[in-house]
Amino acid sequence: MGDPILDNGHWFTDGLNLFIVPPGVEEIIGPDQPVLHELNAIYREGQFDQISPDSVAAKCGLEVIPSMLRRKFGQRYFSA
Repeated sequence: MGDPILDNGHWFTDGLNLFIVPPGVEEIIGPDQPVLHELNAIYREGQFDQISPDSVAAKCGLEVIPSMLRRKFGQRYFSA
């Protein structure tokens, strides 16, 4: 991957889709689904560094993708 914005973001999956919340929340990356709107609402209310990805995942029914697995997930979702 190699993009510091993506590398430092919070990564989530619902088992089929990938959602990446970049620091500063410019725009959440992911398919337009209700969970994307939930993520937008959560991250707009707080400061990125103070939001727990585990709490967000539990609230939205998602799984956190740990940094050691991001390359695998990234290749799957970002390959052409």
